[in-house]
Amino acid sequence: MANANKIYPENEDKTAFLERQKKLENNRKKKKMKAIDTRRYIIIGKIVVRIFPELLKYQPQRTEGKNAIEFAEFIKIVSLLEADKDYITQLKYKVKHKK
Repeated sequence: MANANKIYPENEDKTAFLERQKKLENNRKKKKMKAIDTRRYIIIGKIVVRIFPELLKYQPQRTEGKNAIEFAEFIKIVSLLEADKDYITQLKYKVKHKK
């Protein structure tokens, strides 16, 4: 006689069923976070390109290596900006206190 409270399939034990459910839930969470990250990247990219439309001269390539070559100049500019913590602090202050 089948257990009326049983929520997992007859051909699967409870532990395997719970592990599978946990794995499915983790995959759903990862997929959701990836979608959020993708939307974030798109929004940031649109803002940057709106302010610096000359960045559209860079064309995406088919591999990470080719992208590194294509975007090398931009990467260097952003890296220099990121390395100058004092300048970043000044910019943030100006944005926060802009009237």
